[in-house]
Amino acid sequence: MSRPEDGSPAPGGGAPRPASPTVTTRRVACPWCGASERTTLCDHEYDREPLRSALKDPIPEPGLRFTVHECRRCRTLYQETVYREEATADYYESWPVEETPLEFTLFYVQELLMVLGHFDRPAADIRVLDYGMGWGRFCQVATTMGFDAVGYDLNRNMREHGRSRSLRVVDRLEDVEAGSVDFINLEQVLEHVAAPRELIERLATRLKPGGVMKISVPIRPLGLGTSLRSLARMTPDQIRSRLMDIWPLIHLNCFNRRALKAVLADRLRYRRIHLNSLFLVLRRGLLLRVLGRALYKNYAPRVNYLFFSKR
Repeated sequence: MSRPEDGSPAPGGGAPRPASPTVTTRRVACPWCGASERTTLCDHEYDREPLRSALKDPIPEPGLRFTVHECRRCRTLYQETVYREEATADYYESWPVEETPLEFTLFYVQELLMVLGHFDRPAADIRVLDYGMGWGRFCQVATTMGFDAVGYDLNRNMREHGRSRSLRVVDRLEDVEAGSVDFINLEQVLEHVAAPRELIERLATRLKPGGVMKISVPIRPLGLGTSLRSLARMTPDQIRSRLMDIWPLIHLNCFNRRALKAVLADRLRYRRIHLNSLFLVLRRGLLLRVLGRALYKNYAPRVNYLFFSKR
């Protein structure tokens, strides 16, 4: 699925969408809270301007409409028409391999250090599931840091790419034993999923008691509802710049923070593990030790901690 390193394809980019007459299905209720009460913010034909020019890709089915609803109960935005699962897999398998920018690799290291601090156990004793692993960089960083890491992605090519880098990869979520995982990384996935609440419930069964699931999704931006209502009057460039958070057939759902926390309250307890990790570091007196070690290694005259560059 989607990751910071591979992101969603730029509008008009990527491979052509499938052209079978049975590739899509309709969602008749909110995929997050299940409510059927909704307000329609947009209902526009894909094959009509300005949307046709904004997409630049073949329309997957004749007569298809870009219909976006807002759930009246939880305020989640969701597209009514989505790809069926097999068509979704076909589409994402067309994405090219992309290297991870250094800033994201460093972010993964920082995040995994927070996980390490939270559980306060050796990395080898912490099992990590990277669901929606993309090209596997988070899983690779976790493995390098010594975590017991396993990855999964709907995209078969991404799974095979992970295996080519000696990562542990499963082909189905069912291959991960229930109650066996300490930390689940769910980064930029739920916005792409036709049944996000169902996925969360399936993932939650894989967590150990006290296990943690990280959910990261784009937050609903201010003015998105207004932009959807005015789509017919927008230029293609305006559509591409304002509607990426609910992009046709790719970003299927757009969540607000309150809905994410409230809907999951019966299954998962909201935690701030970054603060918990900081308290663990302070409690053990590690913060000064880490800073002191860096200064010592770089400036002490009798320590070999050296870097060289070509003149």
